[in-house]
Amino acid sequence: MPRPNGGGPRGDLPPRSIRRNPTPVRANRPRPMTCRMKVTLPPTTWLYSLTVAHPDLRLEVMDRLLLTDRLMLTEARLNGPGFLDLAREVERFPTVEQVEIVEEDESGGLVRVTHRSPHFMRLFRELRVLRRFPFWVGNGVATWVVVGSGPKLRELLRGLSQAVPQVRVEAIQRSDTGSKRSLLTPREGELFRRAMSEGYFDVPRRVSLTELARRANLAKSTLSRTLAVVEQKLLSESGETLSDPAPIPDPPEPVR
Repeated sequence: MPRPNGGGPRGDLPPRSIRRNPTPVRANRPRPMTCRMKVTLPPTTWLYSLTVAHPDLRLEVMDRLLLTDRLMLTEARLNGPGFLDLAREVERFPTVEQVEIVEEDESGGLVRVTHRSPHFMRLFRELRVLRRFPFWVGNGVATWVVVGSGPKLRELLRGLSQAVPQVRVEAIQRSDTGSKRSLLTPREGELFRRAMSEGYFDVPRRVSLTELARRANLAKSTLSRTLAVVEQKLLSESGETLSDPAPIPDPPEPVR
């Protein structure tokens, strides 16, 4: 005898639809902030030891990768004379396990260094706070740009104050990542980074405009105009930021 419609075994029934309730996006999330700081690195790190031993060296950290809880891989550009000697010196530091030379040119070279991870790196992992790359290290001091919410930045600064010799906050502002087009063109950014790494903006300057133009294989007048445009753009951006400040509530004082 035929079964009435819908009376078949459960396997014959259409599958029941499952309604998924997505987790609602929490409103009023803390807005990301950008914090620029100068950090005196611990003397036990190879970045500190190398740049203090060679005050004229401008070291640019291009990227970092955590290999294990204990080991880290750092890609860095060493801008200065005697690149091969510098690379061999890095290999001799107690915290360094391996140095790989990636490339070499007339102004320096690129190395990948496998080394023990500094203890303070756990703070970035635990707080999920990002650092911008590249960043520069000179005479034991790193210049970091860090992005995170106000509360997380305060936690980071408190943790760093116990882990490194000195932290000095230079600027805090809203992070509008993705809301604006890049301020500098790729070529302007490349020349600006080179001028920074070779000490053109240091006080006193470590390289003249004439020498920097020679190293970059540019006419002096071309480089001068480009850097003038870069400075004008950066100053205009600073003015816009300062005219509409959005500091972290109760921003931290420089930590010593």
